[in-house]
Amino acid sequence: MSNLKDLFSGVIQKLNDTAIDLTTLDVTTVTGDLTHHINDEGGIDFKNILNEIKTKGGKTEGELKLLAATHIDFDHDTFNFVKEQLTDQEKELLGTHVLMIEQAQKARAAMFSFMQEILN
Repeated sequence: MSNLKDLFSGVIQKLNDTAIDLTTLDVTTVTGDLTHHINDEGGIDFKNILNEIKTKGGKTEGELKLLAATHIDFDHDTFNFVKEQLTDQEKELLGTHVLMIEQAQKARAAMFSFMQEILN
């Protein structure tokens, strides 16, 4: 009985995590230098970077600085952070941050529209 309860609890947690992932949007823009996060394909391993930041309290080989962060809930409650006293280059990056938010919102809307078409 315990295994069934654990299995059911795990399924409920996965559904909850998926619902949160589908109903929230996070965009984070960082600046700085990284020296060791190149994967086997020669690209940047962003998931590994984020994992190391979470598990090591923000310590990386290099320096990352948060420029902007945006969190949007499904009901459009929004939290924004933007670094103070932006340089001209950082202002350009902030413009890119805003574009990423807009593109992510369009992609989300398209995904929901596609899911609605499948369900109808």
